[in-house]
Amino acid sequence: MMAMFLIVGCQTIEAQLPEETKPEEKNVVVNTEEVDTPTLDELLNPFADVEIIPEDMTVTSQKPILCGRMDTMLNRVHEKYGEVPVAFGQSENVSITGEMISTMMTMTHNPDTGSYTFFEQLPTEERLVCMLSGGKAKFKLKVSGLSS
Repeated sequence: MMAMFLIVGCQTIEAQLPEETKPEEKNVVVNTEEVDTPTLDELLNPFADVEIIPEDMTVTSQKPILCGRMDTMLNRVHEKYGEVPVAFGQSENVSITGEMISTMMTMTHNPDTGSYTFFEQLPTEERLVCMLSGGKAKFKLKVSGLSS
């Protein structure tokens, strides 16, 4: 008898609830239209057939890069990847204000694993370098087909 009261009581309470407290019923409509699946080329470069910027225009990148003390950064790639400096060079750059600035570029490399890292000295503080790029590379020791 008690069970009967609870069942009937619950149904009665639900029926007497105000409209705004009743659970909302939703009808879900599923879209059955066929969707074009992009090709591998479109996934790799969706802008391949679109001119993004005029060919004579350049843009400034917002690529995040890591910078730190020169000794710490060079020691870290040596300890972690076995890389040693293999190339140094001066790089001439134009600052935001338009003045010419000179920075030092360093490339480290591990010939056994192929790992490399490109560093560039900060123009405002020569004791700091920034890691511009890193990855795997092979050196082509002899370059042919170039005129001098």
